[in-house]
Amino acid sequence: MQELHVQHCGGDGHRFRDRDGLRKAIRVGKPMRINTRMSRAVGAENCKRATMSNLLKKAAAAGERQDWVAVGQYLQALPWDCDSPFARAGDWRQGIVPTIAERSRALDLALQVLQAGDFQLRWDVAKVFAKFGDAAIAPLLEFVEDEDAELELRWYAVRILAGFDDPRVVLALVELAIATEDEELAITAARTLSEFGDSAVSALAELLAAPDDRMRLLAAQALAWIRRPATISPLLSAADDSLPIIRATAVEALCSFHDPRVPPVAISALQDLDPRVRREAISGLSFVADPEEWDLVARLQPLLYDLDHTVCHQAAIALGRIGNDAAVAELARLLRSQRTPCELRIVVVQSLSWAQTARALEIFAAELAAPVGPAEQESPTEKTVVEEIVIALGRWRAPESSARAAEVLVAFARQLSASATLPSASLQKALAVALGNTYLEQATAPLCELAVCDEKSVRLHALSSLQKLPAGCKSLQDLQDRAPTSERAREIESTLADVKTETRHTFAVQGCS
Repeated sequence: MQELHVQHCGGDGHRFRDRDGLRKAIRVGKPMRINTRMSRAVGAENCKRATMSNLLKKAAAAGERQDWVAVGQYLQALPWDCDSPFARAGDWRQGIVPTIAERSRALDLALQVLQAGDFQLRWDVAKVFAKFGDAAIAPLLEFVEDEDAELELRWYAVRILAGFDDPRVVLALVELAIATEDEELAITAARTLSEFGDSAVSALAELLAAPDDRMRLLAAQALAWIRRPATISPLLSAADDSLPIIRATAVEALCSFHDPRVPPVAISALQDLDPRVRREAISGLSFVADPEEWDLVARLQPLLYDLDHTVCHQAAIALGRIGNDAAVAELARLLRSQRTPCELRIVVVQSLSWAQTARALEIFAAELAAPVGPAEQESPTEKTVVEEIVIALGRWRAPESSARAAEVLVAFARQLSASATLPSASLQKALAVALGNTYLEQATAPLCELAVCDEKSVRLHALSSLQKLPAGCKSLQDLQDRAPTSERAREIESTLADVKTETRHTFAVQGCS
């Protein structure tokens, strides 16, 4: 409490603890000369109040002239709190609390600057909105939700709303992140959601019990965007929601946390009636659950034969990610089955290639050892699967089995060469690229054969791959000498020129280093 010091005009000074004591002394005593800190504070407050009114009038006048630079400067100069320029001058210890009318006038002017100003003006005036409190939320949300508004204006509104920890803001940003077609705006909304604290999580958790399906869905999606440990408990409850899309959203978000409460929920979701929920549970389990502890291969194996093909695909991908012998064996069984659809077999091949195990490599070798029919009689399914295996072997990078992968490719190339029927051009191109990626001398002979075939696109792929091999340059020169036509000689000559250019560039870089 401030102490008042009052001196009588002709007597000793007296000290009073509050204004009431001062008023009583004035009523019963002699005239006094007031010299108190409180009187100075009251005078300063009145001065600041007058300054506030004057600045708002000037800002309103500047707004009528559409002088948005001046409006922004006046708004930033308002003496509201200790952050104002007036307070930093050192004369006043703190700002004043504006009236409702003053706050409303200032907010309207700030919104006008935000709407009509350029990038820098918006940047400057954005700092003022925190002083308006919750009153600024509704008009800013209107900017965010207006699809016809300028993109930069909506972006600024999103960034300003990041300072308001309010459920309305969270739900609006979730809806924006999902519905907007502008990628940058969606990313900004998502980043803003990640900045909200635990208070927003508590408010969203309450909304999960709302009877409105749309409100519960938005709350679940908001919690999924925020992704903090505090969201685990409400997401666990959302995993039992009656709406499948909410359950799927909750399971997908939960599987991003390494928490002991998550694997049991995800395993239970494998039996969900909705394929979206099963798919999210499969995808997440391979990341958050130990395959041995939770016996994931046995739990995922039935889902390879699910009625929904997307669930089958996700189960194959998950087993490929697990990559142990049991998982590879289940994938091999599915690959060999004649009932397995084409798309699923391709996914199985890709999953086996991610496993990069010796067992997966031998499965590929066995598949390639089967005869390949002519292009015009070959079914699209078989052709695509064989090409996918060739592509996978060309990308094989496991150190202990890369040499074996090259051997399988070379053997398959010889098998095609000895075949009485001509394989498809797409398969030959895939084989040429894969042989070049081995970087081994054994690939030279099959590539030279592909380099003289009748299909021009295959020849170009083979010539490009030859230049990667140790003896590739010499092989290219031999091919040029034996070229049957001038067109083919020019093709080889162009490839040799590329090789020489790349060699000179390599030496130049090494010399500089």
